[in-house]
Amino acid sequence: MLEKAVHYFCCGLVAAIAFVTAAAAQPEEENVLVPVPNGYKVDFQRNDNNSRVTEMVPVNETGKNWTEKLTVRVFYRLADVAPEKFKGQLEQLWSKACPGSESKPVKTGNDGGLPSITWMMLCKSNPSTGKPENTWLKVIQGADSLYVVEKAYKFTPTKAQEKQWLAFLDKVSVCDPRAPERPCPETKTP
Repeated sequence: MLEKAVHYFCCGLVAAIAFVTAAAAQPEEENVLVPVPNGYKVDFQRNDNNSRVTEMVPVNETGKNWTEKLTVRVFYRLADVAPEKFKGQLEQLWSKACPGSESKPVKTGNDGGLPSITWMMLCKSNPSTGKPENTWLKVIQGADSLYVVEKAYKFTPTKAQEKQWLAFLDKVSVCDPRAPERPCPETKTP
């Protein structure tokens, strides 16, 4: 299952989400908390028995024609997969898809008591587009699922963009109303 999930994730070169809003009901299960960033829109969502994916792009772009994208994936049946193992398999596929690519660690540790890892993968020239592709990923191993949040660029971002999105990824978390150490934010009903 892990190999299939990693392959599905990778092979494009980079081939769901719980939004806490004022109208949302209080969650009853584990949820990844990722807001839609300012200036972005949800462009694609898919949910099946194995995973949920949500893709967000700048409001003036589309999922088929993007220069920046934020993707959130929830792999339901991979809660037993350590973030480092997911990272290792994704790096192998990435290096095959983009010869000469690089992977650099950013942060490893715990996120609310859950194992997590953040890293970046750099491809100087994606063979399918001829453009650079730079991706920052955060993986959190939850009790119920494996959560992967990815910020991708089809260009080399500025240092300010790197700093902004690393701060964004650092705030991504998993809440669980069943776990007192990871409470979900209170939501309001209309």
